[in-house]
Amino acid sequence: MTGEIPCVAGTADMWFSDVPADVDRARDLCMGCPLRRECLVGALERQETCG
Repeated sequence: MTGEIPCVAGTADMWFSDVPADVDRARDLCMGCPLRRECLVGALERQETCG
């Protein structure tokens, strides 16, 4: 895999924001991530509510 995965680039605040523009940007970045499925599985196992 080349490049960085989106969740390690930038600030963590965007992934936990209440600002609609931040949420939209985070969602867009996540949708293109090659680790999206694995991340979702982990989040569901940890019962995360956001991020």
